Amino acid sequence: MHITTPEKTEQARQQKYFLPYQVRWIKDESAFKIKEKSRRIGMTYVQSYEDVRDCVRRDRLPVWFSSADESAAREYILYCEQWAQIFNVVAKNLGEVVLDEKDDVKAFVIEFANGSRINALRSNPKAFRSKGGKVVLDEFAWHDDQAALWMAARPSITWGYPIRILSTHNGKGCLYYRLLDEAKSKQAKGVKTPWSVHTTDIFTAVREGLADKILRRALTDDERQAWIQEQHDTCLDEETWQQEFCCLPVDEATAFLPYDLIATIEDDAAGDPEKYTGG
Repeated sequence: MHITTPEKTEQARQQKYFLPYQVRWIKDESAFKIKEKSRRIGMTYVQSYEDVRDCVRRDRLPVWFSSADESAAREYILYCEQWAQIFNVVAKNLGEVVLDEKDDVKAFVIEFANGSRINALRSNPKAFRSKGGKVVLDEFAWHDDQAALWMAARPSITWGYPIRILSTHNGKGCLYYRLLDEAKSKQAKGVKTPWSVHTTDIFTAVREGLADKILRRALTDDERQAWIQEQHDTCLDEETWQQEFCCLPVDEATAFLPYDLIATIEDDAAGDPEKYTGG
């Protein structure tokens, strides 16, 4: 006779749907978690799973998810709906709900039978005012006003709720980088920090099965390396490759001429092979 426990069911789901770096994130139930990551490695996907799981586990849990744009919030909600079905729980998609008409605060909302709710917000610091619950700040480095968002969101977890921050880098001059750098520096020095830091660059993700999953077959090491090389070669510049894939923030303050400045004087014919004269 086989007895299926909730723990075994949870483990089976993780093995079925996620790669090792995603499983490490799920299993880490620290109150404060921060992630630096490569683009498109499935972290919003796995975060939505964690949030649905937490809503199933805990009655009347409010989750407040905020990403840098509306399309990401919609994608996240679609993932949440998928996980609700897999968890086999009653959940209703309420669509877009007006939370505060005065400040134009809206959210895409899923409500569970046990009273828990997931609210996917646009990037609006006012949305977190007078709110309490689990906080998820997705692509935090790319929010327009990180300082105002953090000031509004941080008090929301005061009553023992967790917070999750996930992002690719956007230079060294932003709040996300400061939070991450401080946590990593303390860890390196053996100083206690509430933050649990996770890093997954493209190399780690591919080594743990990302390219295999994308191409839907088992790859050889050479094929994985070729896949990485293709991603690199089609980035066109090293800044894109380093920040978007390698978890290496580019500090334009140290550059003699920033890319944005160079772009303003670039000729429209630059790169046209027919106009190349040698040299």
